[in-house]
Amino acid sequence: LEARGRWSPGQGLQWQGTLNRLEGTFPAFTLRQSRPSHLEGTREGARVDLFLEGLQRKGLSPEGQLRPSASVKLGGTLPFSPTGPLSLRAEGSMDLGDLKTIADGLLDVDEGGLLHGLRPEGRGDFNLLAHGSLAEPKLQGSLDVEHASLRIGEYENIRDLGLHVQFRDRTIAIPAERPLTGTLNQGRLTAQGEVTWKPGGLDRYELGAKLAGFQLQDPPDLQGLIMQGDLEATLRGDEEGGLLKGTLETGRLSYQADLKLYDLLVNSALADSASFSTKDPNDPLDRIALDLEVRMARPWELDTNLAKLEGRPDGAFRVMGTLAN
Repeated sequence: LEARGRWSPGQGLQWQGTLNRLEGTFPAFTLRQSRPSHLEGTREGARVDLFLEGLQRKGLSPEGQLRPSASVKLGGTLPFSPTGPLSLRAEGSMDLGDLKTIADGLLDVDEGGLLHGLRPEGRGDFNLLAHGSLAEPKLQGSLDVEHASLRIGEYENIRDLGLHVQFRDRTIAIPAERPLTGTLNQGRLTAQGEVTWKPGGLDRYELGAKLAGFQLQDPPDLQGLIMQGDLEATLRGDEEGGLLKGTLETGRLSYQADLKLYDLLVNSALADSASFSTKDPNDPLDRIALDLEVRMARPWELDTNLAKLEGRPDGAFRVMGTLAN
């Protein structure tokens, strides 16, 4: 940075300068200035006009170069104090994983929170204005994503993700007229709703989703299960926890496996023992309760070497627990 200025009794400190090199290093990528930038300001803050490029370090291009992952223009006023007025606009496109890394740092996202477990892949186009102050930031603008994917923790990822997000101060909205779309377990997913954030992560959220024509086969720890159907649910909650409630309509529900009675007895005993519990107390999905009403279009089937059964529930049948268990 090269700067020069003057101070006068009437106007105070006035300065201007040139920023020739700026570089930030993150775990998987580098964000650096692509060309020199002009700066000016006072003792309160600086007016910036920066052009940045992102480069991923995880893999080289066929030419042996770092892979480009972002092209961003930053312009506006950046205060020197946490409470000074902030007005900084960011326009461009960026790898979603890199963008989330920056957002986690800016929002001071807790490691045990639900936001921390989100792992997006793809590229997003954005036009965002950060305003308020560094201590109490707010966002205004939009983010658009096409043909991306999203994984929550170690669970099945959403593929072919399309998303239009509107930022309104502390509210992140997915409007009903432009819902989230994607593919999950071979079913077509649509969702809309609002999330309110605060420094540290989520404050409140209320989302509605439909998953049409999904097919779930051989999920972890339940090899042999086949489920087909439609799901309609709402997810409401806050930083302490939430509730996923809705209706599951199954066209097929069956379980086929060769079972060993000894293994079943041992596994059941171990599951009841706290010393052998595999439950992760820090899993944010364990703080989201599950309450689904199940409607069966045809009887369920159990086909094992120990028993062969089929039937239909008499009255209401509900699945309850948490998203993690």
